[in-house]
Amino acid sequence: MPRELKLHSKLRPSLPKLISDYLDDTSELSDFYSFRPSVAGIKKAAASRPSFPVNRKVLVDSLSRQAEQSSFSTKQTKAQIARLSSEDVFTITAGHQLCIYGGPMFFLYKILSVIKTCEILKEENVTAVPIYWMASEDHDFAEVNHIFFKTDKASWDVEANGPVGRMKLDDLDAFKKHLVEIVGNDPLKSDTLIKMDQIFSAEKTLSEGIRDFVYWLFADRGVVVLDADDRELKRLFIPVMKEELHSSSSHNGVDQSTNSLIDLGYGGQVTPREINLFWMANGYRDRIERVENGFRTVDGVNSWTASEMIEKLDEKPECFSPNVVLRPVYQEVILPNLAYIGGPGELSYWLQLKGVFDTFNVFYPAVILRDMALIIDAKTIKRLSQLEVQISDINEPFMELFTSLVRRNGSHEHLVEDKRESIETLLSELSELIGDFDPSLQQSADSEKTRILKRLSTLQKKVLRSDRKKNETIERRLTELYASIKPQDAPQERIENWMVFSDSVHINDFLDALQGHFDPFETKITVFETD
Repeated sequence: MPRELKLHSKLRPSLPKLISDYLDDTSELSDFYSFRPSVAGIKKAAASRPSFPVNRKVLVDSLSRQAEQSSFSTKQTKAQIARLSSEDVFTITAGHQLCIYGGPMFFLYKILSVIKTCEILKEENVTAVPIYWMASEDHDFAEVNHIFFKTDKASWDVEANGPVGRMKLDDLDAFKKHLVEIVGNDPLKSDTLIKMDQIFSAEKTLSEGIRDFVYWLFADRGVVVLDADDRELKRLFIPVMKEELHSSSSHNGVDQSTNSLIDLGYGGQVTPREINLFWMANGYRDRIERVENGFRTVDGVNSWTASEMIEKLDEKPECFSPNVVLRPVYQEVILPNLAYIGGPGELSYWLQLKGVFDTFNVFYPAVILRDMALIIDAKTIKRLSQLEVQISDINEPFMELFTSLVRRNGSHEHLVEDKRESIETLLSELSELIGDFDPSLQQSADSEKTRILKRLSTLQKKVLRSDRKKNETIERRLTELYASIKPQDAPQERIENWMVFSDSVHINDFLDALQGHFDPFETKITVFETD
């Protein structure tokens, strides 16, 4: 039977200082964004957005064409896309890498955050369509080629170059076989793998597989999937890319913002290039750089004169790919977007980009922190109670918390500590007596005192180590807690795949439970409890 998901608690997340200050409305950061991350802020964005029109016909035509290629899109998908023809309908967007089989859980949390934001805005008479932006042009295959199922890892191990979205799925057999071995004999999980085989079938590309996966999960919740690796959408971005090639316009915008953030005591998340564009083809994506006679790719394989580069841009805009600096600008050029929803890292680099948007006179949306979640079972709750620790305590390094629990349980360090003060006093007196007797021996006496005290510290550590060994039950229970709450020393949502917690039959109930308790404007980690 599937495990029922119910609310356990909500926790304040530990966030980078930049994001914490941004969410707390620190006045020094007001120059780095346009709208507050709130319902009121998004309503202001909706009032300003019409001053930055987008080509809705090209957008609707492109989204319709892409959706028609998926057997998992629905009538609601078509209706949602059609709504974007209206000037008073906007979008809320989240982007994510094309992680095979969905990757870590926070992919689902991110999309649910977009859906929930649109729901909340509807109550405020703001109509928005939830958009999932596929990061199909990324070329970091190692970040998307695997999933974790509890303690096991299944990887799609092939040679890969170029944009991951264009990779064919005709060599997933070893990956799929390994997953069958990991999942075991659970009938519901086996049925889920059959569904995944259907979605990520051999004749598809990774982009097509992920698009089908997202539509399978979220089409009935109104989500529209956008693949930006699209010739017609890229045409809309030609003016920005042309200015980038002419003037390296984005570099100064990021540089100024980054320097200002550093002056305020914050670091920078992204490092801009002189030109923030890639040259892209099947199996190939490499950065474009300016040289004396024009342009070339960094690897030296391709080169163009300045005029040839502009001709290529006009003829084949699909061969040009924005990097992390210009991708958000591309997004806002083609979408009537009000807000971007992302994790702390994404928000950090968005706050560096306000100057880039201003340079190109492109709309800068509200930037919202996505929902975060943790799912714990009855055994984990029992372990928390037995050890008398809080979920937030698991943020501490394991050995620090273990040592703290051992000491609380009754450490024997006092056997050394209780005598240390009297020994130190005795050594000081001895050192003073020797110094009075022969000043030339004072340094030797002091050195011996230091050496003996260091040996006492070493002995005290050995006593503590012995205490730890005699507290195996505490160590075992704490190890189980960390494996559940912070697997691989990372938040659970960044490791575990959704199939750990649900299956293809009950996935809608699972998503309903998550969505029902999510609220991107709360800035909380929602903790769910399972049977």
